[in-house]
Amino acid sequence: ESEEFNKISKKLIEFLITNPGGLIFIENKKSINALKFAVKKLFELYTPDELYEEIIEGGFGGLMFDELDSYAYRAKKLLPTFLSKKPENEEFFIYYNEAMRCWLYGLNNSSIIIVTSLLENILKDMLKDFSQKELLKIIEIIKADEEYKRVQINFENLIDIAEYKGMISIISKQSSHVLRKIRNKIVHKGYNISSEKSLELLTKTKEILEELFN
Repeated sequence: ESEEFNKISKKLIEFLITNPGGLIFIENKKSINALKFAVKKLFELYTPDELYEEIIEGGFGGLMFDELDSYAYRAKKLLPTFLSKKPENEEFFIYYNEAMRCWLYGLNNSSIIIVTSLLENILKDMLKDFSQKELLKIIEIIKADEEYKRVQINFENLIDIAEYKGMISIISKQSSHVLRKIRNKIVHKGYNISSEKSLELLTKTKEILEELFN
């Protein structure tokens, strides 16, 4: 029984360590509290040092070696972004660094969601001196459509206005719209983006940031 218990415990702890914070669906909700208690007790069986040693020695399916290989590969792909003007908004640095870290650790979708929010916030800040009426007038000129007089300014419009005002190039405008559309697919349709595609979008965003702050 002791041998069987250790075997089951090891399988369970491996699942928990390789899927941290994962979702577990239990049809019988009455058993959820008991399972929470069991997981808590299971973690108490292993000290952090024991788990560390297991990971270092190649346990948990070679988790550490896979992660190190991935980290080394990705770290070389994330080249610095050079800016001559420091963004005034402190949130810029939080969003930017978080987006880079997400991609570095393989969270491709998260990196795109965050970096898109960063770009949207930057454009809002850069256009904040324009009134709603002025922005809508620009959209009316760009779109040549009367209905845009009644439209709220959204991310799509911010991108078009930024290009119209000479803040970004046509190429950056196109890249921004691609980024926006993929972010929407991730958030609203459950789209999973590949590592290569997310890196491509991150690189284009870094180029847009260099254009905006140089």
